[in-house]
Amino acid sequence: MGRSIVLLHHDGFNTKFERLVKDVKYALRTEGNDNRLDNLALVYVIQRMGIEYHFQEEIESILQKEHVESACFLKYQTPFDVSLCFRLLRQESYHVPADVFKIFIKNNDDGGFGLYLKQDVSGLIGLYEASQLGVEEEHILDEVANFSGEHLNACLAHNDSCVQSRIIKETLKYPCYKSLASYKDKSFISNFKGINGWGRSTLQELANIDFSITQEIHQHELDQVSRSWRSLGLAEDLKLLRDQPLKWDAWPMAVLADAKISQ
Repeated sequence: MGRSIVLLHHDGFNTKFERLVKDVKYALRTEGNDNRLDNLALVYVIQRMGIEYHFQEEIESILQKEHVESACFLKYQTPFDVSLCFRLLRQESYHVPADVFKIFIKNNDDGGFGLYLKQDVSGLIGLYEASQLGVEEEHILDEVANFSGEHLNACLAHNDSCVQSRIIKETLKYPCYKSLASYKDKSFISNFKGINGWGRSTLQELANIDFSITQEIHQHELDQVSRSWRSLGLAEDLKLLRDQPLKWDAWPMAVLADAKISQ
């Protein structure tokens, strides 16, 4: 608890945190001037690191521009790039047709996904993640899920990379759309090629500081909740009520990642 007070009121610590946030905001506004895919990759990493609430306006601006470009998928030819663009837009409720994935089957004789895709692990991961946002009657996304899931499981059987195997297992068990970023493995960033070294180190440092601040805020709030609950004495008066104040507070805190919501 004492460390919380030090972290939250240390001028040097706050200055560094604010500088990192400012640097990332600048990157989001300028990174994609020549190649917008760089911005999408940056948004992806920011969301995976669980710090997107600092950059809501910048991310919304990027996705709006991407959606306005109706032909955006024509310039993204790899499975990972198409999947990334599709997923980032659809999870924010933009209308994106699932037909964009037909690019990977239109030239295949048997009408299925080309077997060349099974060698592209990052592409398979992207396809599987995108397939989780399917809705009823989107049969092509069912095909995407089955194809990518089958070959990702096959990759586990003969993959010598411990890091890649861990990423595949987590993707299959906890896809991004159905998981909380705060509980996702952050080590993926070390092998993610979509951002440069500066972006990787900056986001890692920012995420670490953000985690420390948020953790200490939550610890302080849990202490307040626990003391308030004990002082009220409701656990003694209401015998049928579960005496679990820490659990009641922890659940919403896990879902509401934005530390600014805290009092």
